[in-house]
Amino acid sequence: MRFLSFIILLVLGLAAGFFLAPFEEESVRNYLIGFPNADAELHGLRPWAVVALCLVPALGALWYSFASILDRYLFRKTLIAFLITTFGFLLLFVLMDFQDSMSDLTKAANPKKFLPTYYAVLLSQTVVLLLPFTILLGLLYSLGQLSASREIIAFTQTGRGIFRLLRPLVVLGILLSLTSFFLNFHIAPWARGYREALLKSASKGETEQASNVMHHNPVDRRLWFIGGFPYDLSGNSPLVDVQISTRNPDGSLKSRLKSPQVTWDRETGDWIFSKPTRLLVQSEPTADYEKNLPEPLILSDWPETPSQLIQEGLDARYLGIPGIQDWLRNNPDRNTFLSRSFESQYHYRWAQPWLCLVTVLLAAPLGISFARRGRGGTVAVAVILSGLMLFCAEVFLAFGDSGRIPAIPAAWATNGIFLLVALALIQRRLKGRPIFQTIRKCFGS
Repeated sequence: MRFLSFIILLVLGLAAGFFLAPFEEESVRNYLIGFPNADAELHGLRPWAVVALCLVPALGALWYSFASILDRYLFRKTLIAFLITTFGFLLLFVLMDFQDSMSDLTKAANPKKFLPTYYAVLLSQTVVLLLPFTILLGLLYSLGQLSASREIIAFTQTGRGIFRLLRPLVVLGILLSLTSFFLNFHIAPWARGYREALLKSASKGETEQASNVMHHNPVDRRLWFIGGFPYDLSGNSPLVDVQISTRNPDGSLKSRLKSPQVTWDRETGDWIFSKPTRLLVQSEPTADYEKNLPEPLILSDWPETPSQLIQEGLDARYLGIPGIQDWLRNNPDRNTFLSRSFESQYHYRWAQPWLCLVTVLLAAPLGISFARRGRGGTVAVAVILSGLMLFCAEVFLAFGDSGRIPAIPAAWATNGIFLLVALALIQRRLKGRPIFQTIRKCFGS
């Protein structure tokens, strides 16, 4: 009976993982068709990340099976408070999003199929954003209840120190960090971009992965401007509103080819232009349009591929670790703003999940109290610190994008700063010194 919960969660996790992994494998295969230069080995880890995500609850149940009675009690109290808080915030977030997006959602051709897909994508990205805040409020509530009932004092009177009480909370923080990491590996960033594409498809009937993208081929002196890319580059979905300017060796404009829809045949490498028009720029004041262009116009000697063209239009915020790694490998120059932004986001994908653990260490000393006083001040301090954490993360990422600080410190600086703050608060709690009163004195109130 001791391992019953572990066995149940393990079976359910494996079942969910083996059910979801084939869909992710199919997604990886389609991605590699559209992006043949991608790192196949790194993208091959995406299905395993999905399986690992499904097994995180079983890992927590395994630790729970070996834990002591005290650890189980604290873990259970905190977990229940965290789950209630998370469910409440997710429900509130869904209702707010429905109110904001209702005009687009009602335009979907098949709402019964569209709405479950849309909200599954929405929740995938929302969980990563909310985890640090829900664990913060859940910890403050559960530890506040234990402090109010004098259970914390009873625990310490048995000879167990604060660090002993932190152990189950740290385990919960590690489990949540792993959950955030496996989501952040690919699913959550992809869901963030795909949600916007779904909303656009509901209102306009089409999905775009990127829009208004420019690409310069200096060898053949071609400048591409693409109005919109399809979300799935592996199929035959066309690029829309394409305009290609070709220049002479002296830099003057030679011709401009336009087409409302352009497709690329991945088998032959041919570019197929539908309803093409070509403007011939000559030295005379009046320019001529080339007449009798074939319909469709097929060009076989152009080396560009859709995956190369879309690189400049990708947004690092919507790419997971494999996607950002592909972009960085195809764009080795680190002196541009776009390259620095992708590099900072790449390291932030590794740093962001551990904010859950930092939040646990930050909230624990604020939630533990040995005095009979209201919890309003503690909650206010915790909310301010969490807001500062979010603010610092954005500021340091901006510094990394601008090149003022290297990418690795920009991604990990928030974790380091608030880890030091958390350790300072824990030290004051260990010494029995008041935290809230000290913070009030610092601000002169």
